[in-house]
Amino acid sequence: MDARRRSVEHLQGLYTVVAGVALTLGITKLFDEKAPMPLRVDVLPYFVAYLFTLVPMYHGALRHLDTTYFGDEKVRARAGALMFDWALLFIESCFLLALAEVLQKPAAFGWGLCIFLGFDCIWAFVANLGFAPEAKEHRPEWKWASINFVAVCFLALGLVIADAVEAKLGLLTSFRWIFILVVGVARTIWDYAWCWSYYYPSSSSK
Repeated sequence: MDARRRSVEHLQGLYTVVAGVALTLGITKLFDEKAPMPLRVDVLPYFVAYLFTLVPMYHGALRHLDTTYFGDEKVRARAGALMFDWALLFIESCFLLALAEVLQKPAAFGWGLCIFLGFDCIWAFVANLGFAPEAKEHRPEWKWASINFVAVCFLALGLVIADAVEAKLGLLTSFRWIFILVVGVARTIWDYAWCWSYYYPSSSSK
């Protein structure tokens, strides 16, 4: 068990490194040291949405690995499940890195965020299917799948509306940041509110 725990911790450490690099890259996109005003105000809404997405994704991924393979006695993980599970989560961390790279490109960031949340929705749904019936009822994965599905629907609709309106009116200034910011922040608030006891278990919980 100790060897397995160390294996999980090593994988979590690699995930943490990629998430840290993604956040660092995102911060660099927020500033332009050559400009009179270093802070890129036009990028700020996207960075806030990005930060509100990265934190719960990182937090949830590490909690998932901890509880699934050590803390939840009702879960019976199959051989190879850990590597498959982590591989999908690692792909998500690479998505976070890619999102940070396109922070200054509103259209690419908006649709990239849709793809990222959609991928996480699929991962959460697949992960939930792998649990025994007695384990599913107190696991958050089905909640994450539901939250992200709704978020993707609203965000995609908002981006389509923004594209249509901007094209029709010939607007020079995009207002898609409103949809991205609102969905990004609201998704995380809903996530933590619904899964609070999982993110922050009591001292008697695993």
